[in-house]
Amino acid sequence: MQRLNTKLLFMVVGGCAFLVDASIYLIFADIFDLHPFWARLIAFFIAVGVTCIGNRKFTFANSHLSPILTQYTKAILAAVVSLIPNMLVF
Repeated sequence: MQRLNTKLLFMVVGGCAFLVDASIYLIFADIFDLHPFWARLIAFFIAVGVTCIGNRKFTFANSHLSPILTQYTKAILAAVVSLIPNMLVF
């Protein structure tokens, strides 16, 4: 049961991060008329922060966690790997 809750929370945090990503992109690209490439880049990294903090606070709240800066650095490094194909297809 705990494993199911963890998976569900992981999906909820990911869904929230997607909504933040899409919203930030639209705000920067449409309202502030920022070039779509830069709007996408900004939105991506804000969404990475939302994912990192959300998973730390909710999904893995009962786990032994490393310091937030260490964890965020690892999240950024992992995100850069996914950023490359993300930006290539964008």
